[in-house]
Order: sequence, then C-alpha cells, then structure tokens
Amino acid sequence: GSPCTVSSCYRPGDKRLHGQGAAIDLRLPSRYGCSHETDSNVANELRFNLPEDYDVVLELEPQHQPAHPSWGPHIHVEFDPK
Repeated sequence: GSPCTVSSCYRPGDKRLHGQGAAIDLRLPSRYGCSHETDSNVANELRFNLPEDYDVVLELEPQHQPAHPSWGPHIHVEFDPK
C-alpha cells in the first residue's frame, strides 16, 4: 500500500460538500517520497473500489486559501449521489 493521510474532512462554514460532511481530502503519496505515478494509481484504485456515488478527483494545482496556506495538491473524495 501507499501512505495516505486525511488532510481535511468536515469544515464548518464551507458552503460545498466539506461543509456537509460529505467530502475528504487526502495528502498525495508523493509528499512522502512516492512517485507522482503513485498519486494517480491511488486515485484510480479509489475510483475502482468506491461505489458509484463517490467522485474522486486528483487535484494537482495548488489550492491557495488564505485561511489554510499549507493546502496544496491532493486527492479529493466526495459523496455525491447521482
């Protein structure tokens, strides 16, 4: 397996799915010395293994939020029933 850390989940006041407790962000395995290919492989494994009501997005562009300056590229997972 690859190292995986939840870096964000429920965020009170967030107007999107994090604020509803329906999304998490995972720190990319490459932050622990794994290859960027591993990042993509982990995202694909999550897509394959989670039910279809979950979306998995590999967000590679740094997300700058003044309240959270350490946010960066991550895997975003959300429960979003169709």
